[in-house]
Amino acid sequence: MIGSLTGIRAFAALWVVAHHLRLGPAYSFVLPMWLERLCGLGYLGVDLFGFLSGFVISYHYAARMAGADRQAVGRYLWVRAVRIVPLHWLALGLLVAARLGAVDFFAPPLYRQSDLVQQLLLVHGWGIGRFAWNLPSWTVSSEWLCYLLFPLTALALVRVRSGAACAALAAATLAATALAMVRVGHADFNAAMDWGVVRVFGEFTTGCWLERAWAAGFARRAPWPLVALAAVGAAVAFAVLPLAPAMVACFAVLVYALADQRGILSKLLSSRPLLFLGEASYAIYMMHWPVMRVLGRFVAPARTLAELRTVIALYLAAILAAALAVHLAFEDPVRRRLRGRFGPV
Repeated sequence: MIGSLTGIRAFAALWVVAHHLRLGPAYSFVLPMWLERLCGLGYLGVDLFGFLSGFVISYHYAARMAGADRQAVGRYLWVRAVRIVPLHWLALGLLVAARLGAVDFFAPPLYRQSDLVQQLLLVHGWGIGRFAWNLPSWTVSSEWLCYLLFPLTALALVRVRSGAACAALAAATLAATALAMVRVGHADFNAAMDWGVVRVFGEFTTGCWLERAWAAGFARRAPWPLVALAAVGAAVAFAVLPLAPAMVACFAVLVYALADQRGILSKLLSSRPLLFLGEASYAIYMMHWPVMRVLGRFVAPARTLAELRTVIALYLAAILAAALAVHLAFEDPVRRRLRGRFGPV
């Protein structure tokens, strides 16, 4: 495990939560500009997740998948499935139960039975579905497609031995993804159900090439602790402007720099509290929407900024409590029990 890359997942998940809280209980309020920008750009946590996922998957599996061993591929797919599917089904099941328990629980257009098959099969984020049920799960669906295609991607990854070439391919892949976002009308990178799968796949693949560059020793002597801090500072500056594509590029640099695991930022992200939250980041990401929907029925809307602070604190406490409980009591034990069924990977 690369500790710093695990710890930063907590920030990515909580940034997405902040974005949805801004669109939910805080929607009608005028917030300070810095807070508005911070929450408004929270959807970019998905892009940080994309780079992280590609880097980590390539780190663990690129060499193994390149051998085209069917058993190795089968074990890899099984491990990835038990990593994401059980919790996805649990969150979906909770929303279905809530919808059945109260006819007026949610807005009907978002919670139709006709969408459940795609949701269960995790194909709704492949450009063929629509926003429904656990809305943030479209990214999980898109990432699942990346996992399915990775054994083929790995064949290309291992053929390039030069670290500089891998770094250049990472930059080219990210540039092509940004160009694609501009061409389809999402220069702000806020593509979801329409072109979101292109966004996620491009960033996942960029993360894979970054890992291959790192494995080949590209620029290992660079002052990566300082580069990591500079990448964070640049991302903040681009958030003020705001320039989403430049922020996304900073995330790619940040992931590469944090892989060095030196410096104050890496040490902070590798601390026990952040490692734990990073390991629970998937539960935070998947559970925050169901918790928000349930609380939205029972918690009265805030009327003043003072009330809003209380309401947001309640939402955050409930989201973290539910997510951590699910992580400890369901996600982690189920994954540990199931991943060994197909043999070690």
